[in-house]
Amino acid sequence: MHSLILPEGELAVTVLRRPRKSIALRMRHDGLEVVAHPQVPLDYIRELLIRRTDWIRHHWQQQRTLAQAKALQPQHVFLMGRPLPIVFCGGTRQRVVLAESEAQVYGLSGEDQPELLRAALARALSRKAAQTYPARLAWFAPKLARPMQGWQLSGARTRWGSCTAGGKVRLNWRLIQAPDFVLDYVMAHELAHLAHLNHSPAFWAELARLLPAWQAGRDWLKEHGRQLFSLG
Repeated sequence: MHSLILPEGELAVTVLRRPRKSIALRMRHDGLEVVAHPQVPLDYIRELLIRRTDWIRHHWQQQRTLAQAKALQPQHVFLMGRPLPIVFCGGTRQRVVLAESEAQVYGLSGEDQPELLRAALARALSRKAAQTYPARLAWFAPKLARPMQGWQLSGARTRWGSCTAGGKVRLNWRLIQAPDFVLDYVMAHELAHLAHLNHSPAFWAELARLLPAWQAGRDWLKEHGRQLFSLG
């Protein structure tokens, strides 16, 4: 299987064979990736893609919109849900200062390539995430059924966070752009895995105990999560 014909055009499809119970669909910048067990027939995968056409078209359009946005010079950056206008401040040393009401950019100008500015903004946001996440994790600490065994930033493109069997949590730096209740949801989700390393009813009960209003964060990510990848 190499492509899928849609009203918007021809979409490249790549099928990866891995031992797993379910079929995963992942929309990437270069096409649709399907991950399925080696024993799943190709005809079944084709039928599944036809049934999921609406989902595929929606996420393909999101990818195309994101690609178009990346070709333009960003005018603002989001920090904890707040848009900060970008202000070019001259200078020769390339850096970004995330101030209270603006993102101050040094060593770059509006004439430079958009990817240079996006990379500089991403580095600044990653540093901000490293400074911000520990305090929010500490807020959950007294409520945990099992202590967390450390944490680190993640730059993953398919996961907002993860938790290992050993109790180490990874959190995506891109979440620093989202409102604080979204970050709290992802943190609570991964911290709930300290008690239940699955998505059983017991896990969801633990998540609700840690963060009763968790649903709002998940809904926000479903609707707006793709926008958090505009910087890379």
